[in-house]
Amino acid sequence: MIGDCAFQVRADDERQAQIGFTLSPTSQKQGYATEAVTGLLNVLFGKMRLHRVTATCDVENEASVRLLERIGMRREARFLESVWFKGAWGSEYVYAVLDKEWSRARCAADRCAEAGMGVGRTPGVGAHLQSRSSRGARGLRGTRDARL
Repeated sequence: MIGDCAFQVRADDERQAQIGFTLSPTSQKQGYATEAVTGLLNVLFGKMRLHRVTATCDVENEASVRLLERIGMRREARFLESVWFKGAWGSEYVYAVLDKEWSRARCAADRCAEAGMGVGRTPGVGAHLQSRSSRGARGLRGTRDARL
């Protein structure tokens, strides 16, 4: 078990969802999170035809910040000391991407890959993430695990 990747469709708008992911420390920096999150977004925008997807992460989680920005999500907000976590107040960033932005980014990435530029691999469904990391990351209530 290396981690998990989940989503939750908003109760007030079924065309929007929030995603979350965790990865055990021993499985980090190997591309698993990027593959899982990219695969999940491909399903959410492709098969499920959602309009907008958001993700929230701790401002101190530099790896998650880099991942969300690298895959094309934009930072929309910073909430200062908005959550009590592990005995202290924590601040969070909120990221989002729209279906049209995701489609454009995937088309550009695929064109680069086809041209042999070595960037923009669009991973298929294949990463198996099944359990929370040992760090006890904050999860989403009422989520559905995405077994990618």
